[in-house]
Amino acid sequence: MFGFLKKKKQPEPDLEKLIEIADILSKNNPTLHTSMVYCLDETFAYSRQYAERYAQRGIDAEHCDRDTLCWIALADELESSGDLVSVDTACEAEDLRWSLSQLNLVKKMNLAVPEPKAEGFYGWLEEYRQFFWFEHGLVLCEFCMDSDDYELTILSKEQHLSVYNLALLAGHTIDEVEIP
Repeated sequence: MFGFLKKKKQPEPDLEKLIEIADILSKNNPTLHTSMVYCLDETFAYSRQYAERYAQRGIDAEHCDRDTLCWIALADELESSGDLVSVDTACEAEDLRWSLSQLNLVKKMNLAVPEPKAEGFYGWLEEYRQFFWFEHGLVLCEFCMDSDDYELTILSKEQHLSVYNLALLAGHTIDEVEIP
């Protein structure tokens, strides 16, 4: 009779989806795939091996949950492979421009990332969001992390939908950059 008052149980995150995300973003890079499989299968061994990466983010890997460790591992592995960039909101315009120009997809498409004309970090992000979308049919996306940095990647429109849904199944968010 009072079933409507019960809270719905949230589904467990499907961390295996992180491997699918890695494969899509890296165009099936076998090294990255292997690293993510190792991370998921042996999370705490992986986190000990890469403890310095976690420490740079202010995370004690020994006392962190598997979900967080694997999510951060995905971002770090993608950054190492050139499929994601991490930028600080206090960076200069030329730093953001240079970072975006280093993404594998930008290099593959031989895109010339323009100098931003707007003022401030969020203005630059908006310009780049429009540049990639309107001029190249690409989506500037961010990995939602608990950080002051932005973890950015660029996806095709089709990839964006797939990656967005996979991230949700994994209990996380990868979506188009939102300007505050």
